[in-house]
Amino acid sequence: MAKTNSNRYKILTVICSVVLTVAIGYLIVRAGNLEPTDPPGVTMKTLDDIFCAMSIDCVPGSYTLDPPGAPISTMHTLEEIYDRAVKFPISDTGQTKCYNADGDEITCGTAPVGQDAEYTSANSFTCDPSFTDNGDGTITDNCTGLMWKTCSEGQTYGAGPVCTGDASTFTWVNALSQCEGLNYAGHSDWRLPNAKELLSIVNYQNSDPAINTTYFPATAAYHYWSSTTLVGLPNSAWRVHFFFGYMGNYYKSDSYHVRCVRGR
Repeated sequence: MAKTNSNRYKILTVICSVVLTVAIGYLIVRAGNLEPTDPPGVTMKTLDDIFCAMSIDCVPGSYTLDPPGAPISTMHTLEEIYDRAVKFPISDTGQTKCYNADGDEITCGTAPVGQDAEYTSANSFTCDPSFTDNGDGTITDNCTGLMWKTCSEGQTYGAGPVCTGDASTFTWVNALSQCEGLNYAGHSDWRLPNAKELLSIVNYQNSDPAINTTYFPATAAYHYWSSTTLVGLPNSAWRVHFFFGYMGNYYKSDSYHVRCVRGR
């Protein structure tokens, strides 16, 4: 009896092994070659491709799926990709103080509660304002990934950063062409920001101007054009007033300030 059970066990083991082998083979066929001999094709993506898709001015290298060594300076680890991962959060307003109905400053968390300043990236799906001065007359918004000119059009950039001179004004059509034709800081893909992009650099803790002047010095506390047309009145376009940071619209024939932007 014991011998019969032993034989049955052996037979069952062989059957299970065969089934498992077939299943693994099926999965390999379905998934493709786990050790391809050729570099990734045009429909395949490497970690470097993913990293560069979330970066500005990044060109992915050419690697095989089975690199011969550890990552080098031109390659990227999973940790780097995680840190760079774009979660598409909404930029926070930058407001850090709370007020009552009479306009008096109060301690945040006391009535009336639920104010803007009580919610940051720590407890809401927003990105706290963060900028990087690239040292070449451009500023990168670490929340949106957008790269902005440090100075308004017509001003001169200097290290610090500082912007000297008066900001020029343009009609809407000329504002578009001013940015589209710009070759600056090694980039030629500048453009006039759309309404939401322009509003994203407003800092609502500041006024006159309502922007972070450490990164955007000498910003005019006045209207700046966006590229977005007012659909209900298409001879007008949206603009942001940087005294208080509110959005409105004016006729495209009017002349206002310009700050150019570029994306990845």
